[in-house]
Amino acid sequence: MTLAISISAIVFSLAGLLLPVIQALFPRISLYTYYRQRTVRRLLAIMGAGLLVPAWINNLSTLPWILTGFLLFWWLASELVLSPKKIIPPLDDPPALPGKDASLSDETQVLGIIVEGQPHAWPMGILIPHHIINETVHGKPVTAAYCPACRSGYVFDPVVDGQRLTFEPVSVRRRNMIMRDRETDTIWQHETGEALMGRHRGRFLEVLGGELSNWKAWRTEHPETTVCARPVDYRHPSPLGSVFERLLDHGPEHLVGPGLFGLDRRLDQHAFVAGVSIGDAAKAYPMEVLQSRQIIRDQVGAHPIVLFYDKASDRVRCFLVGALSQEATLEIGENRLHERALGLAWDLSGKPMAGTKTALTPVRVVRQWWLAWSEYHPRSPIYEGGSSKEDPSMPRSGPNA
Repeated sequence: MTLAISISAIVFSLAGLLLPVIQALFPRISLYTYYRQRTVRRLLAIMGAGLLVPAWINNLSTLPWILTGFLLFWWLASELVLSPKKIIPPLDDPPALPGKDASLSDETQVLGIIVEGQPHAWPMGILIPHHIINETVHGKPVTAAYCPACRSGYVFDPVVDGQRLTFEPVSVRRRNMIMRDRETDTIWQHETGEALMGRHRGRFLEVLGGELSNWKAWRTEHPETTVCARPVDYRHPSPLGSVFERLLDHGPEHLVGPGLFGLDRRLDQHAFVAGVSIGDAAKAYPMEVLQSRQIIRDQVGAHPIVLFYDKASDRVRCFLVGALSQEATLEIGENRLHERALGLAWDLSGKPMAGTKTALTPVRVVRQWWLAWSEYHPRSPIYEGGSSKEDPSMPRSGPNA
C-alpha cells in the first residue's frame, strides 16, 4: 500500500514538473492547463506531497522521507531552473543598435519590418532563445514572436483595446507556441494570433508583417535600419541557459509533436514551405521547388499570383498579378521582375520601374515547416511544378490561419 501511494505521489509531482511537455504531447488537453499553468503545476505538486501523508502516518520507514526529499528537490528545480520563464525568457525593451554598429555576419537570417518608415530587424540568434521580444520601434509598440517548434516568425501589434500587452511563451500546442500576455493572462496561439482563453478570448492580434532575409540584403536595402540586441549586462535567468539555447535551436529538428489532425505525409514534416493564404484559399510551395525554379506563376483559389525566391537575399515574395494576361512571361533578374515582351518591370518590392505605373499588390508569405502549415491549413494543395498535390484523406474542415 505504501509503495502504491508513493508511486502515485511521484506521478503527480512529475506531472506538475513536466506539464509543458504533457501539453505538447496531448493537444486536446484542456486549455485551462495553459491558462492557469502555474496554478495547475503547483496543485499537482501539492497533491503529490499530500499523498505521502498517509505513508508518514502508517509507515515510519525511510521510504516516505526519501520520496519527500526527492519531490521537494524536483519542485525547487522546477521553480528555479526549469519553469518556462527560466528556460525561455522573453526580452522586454532591449537596446536597438544602428545597423552599422551590429556585429552580424552577412548570412545571418533576420526577421525584418518597416514601422512608420523605420526599418528594424531581429537576428535569429536572439529570436530563437527568447521566442518573444516586446519592444518599441519608432515610437510604436511591437511584439516579434518566433516559434522554433515550427520555424515561423511574425511581428504583432500588441495594443488591444487601447492597452499595450507584453507577452511571454507558455508552452506548445498543435506544434506551435502558446503565448500569454502579462496584463490580462489571456493565452494566444502564435500561428493564428487568436486569443484562446481569457479576457480577450476570440480576438486576434494584428500581424504587422515580418519578412525573413539575410542580414547583408536587409542592411544594403535599408542602410538606416536598427537591429535588436541583448543588453550588455544580460544574463540568462537559468544556470543552464547555454544548454537550453542550444536545445531550442537544434532540438526541434528531431521532433514532431501531435496536432489535432493526423500527420500529413505528402511532404517531410521538417520540409520548409512557403505558404500563401488568400481569403479561404491556401497553398504550399516547397522551398526546394521554389529555390530551384526561382519564380512561379500560379493561382491560389481564384487569385493569380507570382511567387519568387531571391537567392542573394534569401527572401521569398508574392504578388497578385490578375491584371497581367496568362501569356505574359515574368522573369526575375537584375533585382527586378520584368516582362520582356511588353517592356514591363517592377522592383522586388512591387514598385513599377518601366512600362507601367501600376504597382503589384503584395501577398503575405509564411515560411515554416510543413508540420505546422499542414496542421493549420488541412487539405492545403501543394505546388508540384505546374500541378497541385492534394490529400483527399484529410478532413474537409478545420482551423485555418
